[in-house]
Amino acid sequence: MKNWGVVVALLGSIAWSVPLLHTAEDPDGDDSPPVVDGTQSRSLFDSLVRVGADGVPQEKIYPFSELMTLVGQKTGVGESTPYRAILIPFSRALERQYASLRLPRALFGVDTYPIQSNASLGLFMKDRLFVGFSKTPKVLEVISFNERASRFEFQLVQNYGEDEKGVALMPKVVYASRPLCITCHKNHAPMFSRGPWSETNGNPAVSGEMKRFHNTDNYEGIGLNPGHNGIAHKFDLSTDKANLLMPLNEVWVKWCGATGPKGDLCRARMLQLGLSWSLDQSVDESDSKYTELVSLLRANWADQKLTGFQLPNFDLNNRDPFVKGDGGFSADSTPVDDGDPNDPKKRLEDLVNRFNLSESVEPAKDACHVPPDENSDITMTWDDPVAHGLTLIYSWDRFLSPADLRLLRTSGETPSILAAVEKLVGTKVLSARPINRPDLMKALLSANNAIAAAHRLDSGEVMLDGEPIVNTDGNEVHAVLGKDARVAPFWNSCRECHLKAPVDFSEAKSDDEILKVISNPEVARKMLTMLDWDNNPPSPGPMPRRGSRQYKALLADDQAAKVEGRKSQRQKMLEILQGFLK
Repeated sequence: MKNWGVVVALLGSIAWSVPLLHTAEDPDGDDSPPVVDGTQSRSLFDSLVRVGADGVPQEKIYPFSELMTLVGQKTGVGESTPYRAILIPFSRALERQYASLRLPRALFGVDTYPIQSNASLGLFMKDRLFVGFSKTPKVLEVISFNERASRFEFQLVQNYGEDEKGVALMPKVVYASRPLCITCHKNHAPMFSRGPWSETNGNPAVSGEMKRFHNTDNYEGIGLNPGHNGIAHKFDLSTDKANLLMPLNEVWVKWCGATGPKGDLCRARMLQLGLSWSLDQSVDESDSKYTELVSLLRANWADQKLTGFQLPNFDLNNRDPFVKGDGGFSADSTPVDDGDPNDPKKRLEDLVNRFNLSESVEPAKDACHVPPDENSDITMTWDDPVAHGLTLIYSWDRFLSPADLRLLRTSGETPSILAAVEKLVGTKVLSARPINRPDLMKALLSANNAIAAAHRLDSGEVMLDGEPIVNTDGNEVHAVLGKDARVAPFWNSCRECHLKAPVDFSEAKSDDEILKVISNPEVARKMLTMLDWDNNPPSPGPMPRRGSRQYKALLADDQAAKVEGRKSQRQKMLEILQGFLK
């Protein structure tokens, strides 16, 4: 039997992986979610607030207390507070210039499993949804998990506030600049400080100072003085767990190997042992499933010549705002110059230089939060296929809720559930793709001839008017767009980036609207210049940026077209643009 104390010690001491699932070829990743298995993936936050095609949430989320209420409606079974919320008046976030004792920055994270019914599995937000709220700039900053792509998405809710007459604005959800976000969020995931979390309202000195500016004991529904730093501690634990989601998926997808007999069998054994632990708190190391899994992990490790991976520490140094040298802010909330709005990284650099934070507590420079190649002494290495690879067995609470397990129990005892896993070998559920809770639950119940028919088991990926929503600055993938031959190459290659004038696909409702934009002589000439690589080599600027996924795709298509004797996508685009100028 596996000793749980040993497992806890292992989880606390081993190193976790860089999110290689989406960064092996593209270190930053696109701002918008990728297409996975032919399906447009999306963030958990999109599903929670039901983002429409125009980026407008269908759920009421303003004021901030309404968002917390919405989360409470989806979670919190048996919990009086299904989320963790804290206040930070002396912030280190990008919106730090707006934080003050009068208007502190609020942080909000979900710490409870979803409510489940016969109609739905519910939205799994525990350790997967984190929100930052700064009142003055009227913006929410959101980090939420994308289950299909196994990555966290970075989003903003703009217009989150009221106009000068006190009338609530119409919030709009957009995807943030991912390269900017990961300047600090180096593990592509949420981060938080170590204890004792002195900059939060868990610190009596901080909460005491805030009380001088407030007539009530709460701010935006969050208590000014929780009386202890227990909430900050739980928030810290939640962010730590969030950072394990991608590494655990790395084991599932890559350490077991490619889709095929060996890879699928490895994942089957991993799932069986994980369910055995989750359902019965029991794993027998002498069981053939255990020994077979160990053998498969070692064999695949050798076959693929895997060497493990590293990641930066996702804990920042603690900061006491009242300690000289750590930097502090005034009590008022007068905004300062926002930096260069056209260069997000320059804006961050300006902020870093403007505010007097020591490098030991500045998120962009924190000595405990650096890339692996800068200081290997403080990074974590995961390089043992057995000791580390088996960790997923004891971590299925990251992917299945207690209600999920109870639902599986209704379909039979543990042996029959484990036998049902065998039937899934060769199906997409056990293929080399991230763990998808709805797909997995449907497959397990169906394979066990259970009550699947009585459970619609919605994933929570809300569809409005029957169309998939891709919230990229309000951009929706319309099935009707890109059909015109003159539009198709631009739609396929340009739409993910062109969300602003002069070529804006985000509001297009027809191919004719797109044609009207790109056929404008001024626009067509600019596009010709940027796409004519032979006479005008591409710069690091747009159309498309050198090194981007779109640039690499067009370049590869150019090379393939020469071999196959056909016109490339880029050649077609050039000819279409030239036609507009005749």
